[in-house]
Amino acid sequence: MELVDTNRHYARDPNLKLEDVKRVLNWTKNQYHLTQIQAILFLQKSKYDIESAQKAVDAYFTFKTTASDVFLGRNLENERFQRTFNAFIYTTLPAQTPEGYTVLYAKALDPNPDHYHVISCVKYIDMVLTSHLYHQGKSAGFVWLVDLKDVPYGFVKSIDHEVFKKFLHYVQKVIPWEFKGVHLLTEIPFVDEVVNLVATCKEETTNLYVHTNLDELAKLIPKSCLPSDRGGSAETIKTLHENIKEKIIRSANIFHREDKQVVDESKRFGKSLNGSAKQTIF
Repeated sequence: MELVDTNRHYARDPNLKLEDVKRVLNWTKNQYHLTQIQAILFLQKSKYDIESAQKAVDAYFTFKTTASDVFLGRNLENERFQRTFNAFIYTTLPAQTPEGYTVLYAKALDPNPDHYHVISCVKYIDMVLTSHLYHQGKSAGFVWLVDLKDVPYGFVKSIDHEVFKKFLHYVQKVIPWEFKGVHLLTEIPFVDEVVNLVATCKEETTNLYVHTNLDELAKLIPKSCLPSDRGGSAETIKTLHENIKEKIIRSANIFHREDKQVVDESKRFGKSLNGSAKQTIF
């Protein structure tokens, strides 16, 4: 069963061929049971190369299965998730950069560090990314803008480095998109700790930009992209937060279905991606 209308994805991308999508779907019928939109996203990530798309699919679900405590079980009703859901905003901004990049905006809203749960933060972010890719599809690239104004120091200190490293690996190498870098807007006294955390956990090839004020940021991400209460032309942070929460709730069936798409090692042969004796060939 398809969860989104895929016609717009074909209409926007002349390189996307239905016969290629069907080949990827057929390859996964015994293991992951992909939906058409998932096959589309992995083909686009892989520049329409079938074999590369197959490897990307397998890497995606293998990684999420082996890190299931972080990435699976995206339950909107969970109490810790609800606190985190309300404590900060993570959303796509309406306007893109001049290069055509989609801006993903994150900002703390609650000064109480106890209202932030790191794994719930990861699940929240993953829901936003998944929902956006399913409905809006690919863009020229994605940049992550972390607005550190008002972030509680206690939350920064509580971040588990191993969880954060898994999260950064996921957004940089695993998810089907073109990730273009991280921008930190650092209007806080403990900026060095945040920069060091990101720098030590990110991949070497990922660009990290540190901006001490909005004028510096505007050289790469125009002010017009930002929420109106941060000097931009988008809606207020409060409105954007309410909008993304509603979108996530409407997309709950997508997350429930994806959480069931886990690797079954009994359906592999050869050598497995996570170790010793099997290889995924369908």
